Amino acid sequence: MSDDGSIIVKEESAAHIVRRASFLAIADALAKGCAFVTAIVAARVFGEAGFGALNFAQALAAFALVVGGSWLEIYAVKTATQSPEQLGAIANTVVRLRLALGAAAFVAVGSIAYLAPSFHAVLPLVLLYALSVFTGALSLQWVTQALRKTHLIRLAVLTAQATYLLLVLILVQLTDKTWTVPLALVAGELIAAIGLWRWARRSVEQLSEPLSYHDSLAFLRRASPIGVAQLLRQVALGSDLVVVGMLLTLADAGAYGAAYKIYLFGISAISLYMIVSFPKIVRTAGAQPTRLGRQLMLSIAIVLILGSPALIGGTMFAGDILARVFGSGFAAGGESLRILLATLVLYAVTTHFRNALFAFEKQHIDALLVGISAVVHVLAKIGLAGWLGIEGVAFGALAGEATLLILTIWVYRRVVRTARDTTVPTPIEIQ
Repeated sequence: MSDDGSIIVKEESAAHIVRRASFLAIADALAKGCAFVTAIVAARVFGEAGFGALNFAQALAAFALVVGGSWLEIYAVKTATQSPEQLGAIANTVVRLRLALGAAAFVAVGSIAYLAPSFHAVLPLVLLYALSVFTGALSLQWVTQALRKTHLIRLAVLTAQATYLLLVLILVQLTDKTWTVPLALVAGELIAAIGLWRWARRSVEQLSEPLSYHDSLAFLRRASPIGVAQLLRQVALGSDLVVVGMLLTLADAGAYGAAYKIYLFGISAISLYMIVSFPKIVRTAGAQPTRLGRQLMLSIAIVLILGSPALIGGTMFAGDILARVFGSGFAAGGESLRILLATLVLYAVTTHFRNALFAFEKQHIDALLVGISAVVHVLAKIGLAGWLGIEGVAFGALAGEATLLILTIWVYRRVVRTARDTTVPTPIEIQ
């Protein structure tokens, strides 16, 4: 902090970012290990159909998490990075907005699951998974990102996942009901959220003073394009299991869900790196936009090099990995896993350029591009599912990500070209 109480943020080198990301990767690996073991336990205890029901319900409930305001955190990090003196007020505002949006989302998703006949079998699971909108609202992980205390993010996630695993191991000994899995997940998230809340109240000044009603609405309005993009992105990425669950069988959803778990593991690893690098992207876009392209290329190269051993190994032994880890019945998802790993490469590149568009205040354009991609995702998955089964759904995901990558790079190049000759947008100020 400076003498006037404002928060001073020093510039980071690429090497420092890599070191921080490596530290986070260790904690993240432990957390993902807990989550992966939990998935294995669920798959082996409940079989392909039960595991498919869990994945299907979680995919439906994930839409509630997006509608419930998880996207506000992206805009909050950006705003707090540019105006660190407002961090305390923004933190409390985000919590209140997310609780209000989360309650509406919970009711909406529950109503849809109740009214749609094909969702009746998983309604209790959907409602339990959807409780995460409230634990997510109370979690202040994004504050640790804004303050560069990113090690706390992984510690919080590790706490949540370790508790989740422990509770599942206990509960499956007491009952054979699938509802034990989402219940354990929500309990683990709640414990981690309480810990972060206690830390934030000690570390962030004036956490109890939110923005005014007028400023809160302004914050919500400016962040809403990101929310639209996130919802459309969830439609794109989360539609896999929904399509499989609706058009194929729960056993197919189980086999595809096993492959999808590994795919999500890769997405999470990429997101982990972007948590560390996003603030630097924001500052470079504001100060030296012409240098951003070189920074993005370096970052993309680092991600692909670090991930190449896992990608190559997963591609070569996809079926064997699923059979050994989840059980022989899940080997049917092997080809889907190979396709999803190829999709993961496209996702890594696209995520970098989308973050650059956020930094340039082009979230409304990003929302449009994501919307186009989501349409391609859903139509391709539905069209190919009947022809190729679960492999067709994976090919649909590949087509959707390729579409978004091409569109995002095209728009990014136009934005940077314009930024060379015009004034870069000034940091956002809440008035």
